[in-house]
Amino acid sequence: MSKRYVFWRKPDGGLDCDQNGKYAPKMIFAEYGKEASINANGGIKHSGVLIFKLEAALKLSVVILTPEDDELNETDAWNILRSSLVASVKKCGGGQPLEEKEVITTADKLAAEFFRKELVLYTAVSSLSLKSFPAQSVQIGGCRISLLSSLKRYPPPNCLQSYRPLATYRESSKYKFVKISTSGRSVYEAMDHGLRSLHLLRGLWSLFATYRSWSMSSGGSRKKLIGVIHSGPVHTLHNQDGKPAVDMFWGESGWTEDRDLFDPEKDKWEIVDKNRRYAMRQLRKSKSVFQREMERLIVRYAIALDQTDHDVTFLQMWSVLEKITDTIGRYDETVKRAVWPFTKGRQLEKEILNCMRSRRNLYVHAAEGKGEPDQAAYLIKEFVDIHLVRLIQNSFDAASIQEYARHLMLSSDLKILKRERKLLGQAIRALTPSPNGATT
Repeated sequence: MSKRYVFWRKPDGGLDCDQNGKYAPKMIFAEYGKEASINANGGIKHSGVLIFKLEAALKLSVVILTPEDDELNETDAWNILRSSLVASVKKCGGGQPLEEKEVITTADKLAAEFFRKELVLYTAVSSLSLKSFPAQSVQIGGCRISLLSSLKRYPPPNCLQSYRPLATYRESSKYKFVKISTSGRSVYEAMDHGLRSLHLLRGLWSLFATYRSWSMSSGGSRKKLIGVIHSGPVHTLHNQDGKPAVDMFWGESGWTEDRDLFDPEKDKWEIVDKNRRYAMRQLRKSKSVFQREMERLIVRYAIALDQTDHDVTFLQMWSVLEKITDTIGRYDETVKRAVWPFTKGRQLEKEILNCMRSRRNLYVHAAEGKGEPDQAAYLIKEFVDIHLVRLIQNSFDAASIQEYARHLMLSSDLKILKRERKLLGQAIRALTPSPNGATT
């Protein structure tokens, strides 16, 4: 049986790995086939806007996993699925409903062809809101990130000149520019790989630099971002000779100005990076599944801290907490598991988190955000920080985040735990076969 690469998202955002097609968008496939025909150039021809709506929906539902079980970037994933749709329309002649099985089979073959391509080495150029860079280079997430003293060797792509003020960003910004040694089967995969490594690095730095931190804003002052280390608004990809690998750039359309530079005291910067190195050693010692899950989680954490809208930060932090506790959509259980590490004041922390839960539901279901959104973001961040550090330490020796969450289901009462351990030991001895083959 050939390897499966293409999956569909379930309503909770997870992957449908059962391969039974339960969550496949079958009606969308059927309508796509009826709407599409083949033009003289072999492409898709259609008469209305419905096909664009169908494509927009499919982009939200398709997931392609790499051989390393990472999600393939959206651009390459969509190119594979759309090629499969075109091939399926051609096969049936157009104007006919498409079958999910046909589309999936073709897409899996195309994905396998994509993953057989050789990895190409590239250099991504980006920037960080740092006053100084604490190391000559950092090996992280399969990439090497180094301080870039000059941009001369890496000229911008021509298309960047059409975008103001991004076109002048490289000359005007006080951010520290960095180069990222990355690789990919396409330019999109290479840039995705490089940016994820960059977000992982600043996510770890931010975790240790802001661990359980708090900030109050006066009434008229600009609300600060919760995070302290941000990436710049322009990212470019280059060949090994420094020339642009493609005439395009990756950027942030909503960017308006640089953020404050992270400038800690020298001793604190050394402590922050020391903790970052410790975290990477711990993750490398972990099971591969656990390491990949943790890296994705820390990237999500870094991106949540970037949000200019603190309500968005709050919601994204809540989703990280749900992932950590393996309780998506089960809020009673989220609260119960999230307060497990608190040996003192657990009931107080539970009530605080229940207030956060109410705020989350009020915002999502009624579009109302009570209280100061930045203070709510700091509240939920404190719970996330505690669990992220415990996950990095991994004293449970968990093989996955889900396994870590199972420990949070246990009683937090030591007497009860000791009693259960005694019962489990007795049960194990009772079911262990004796030398003559009988249970003891």
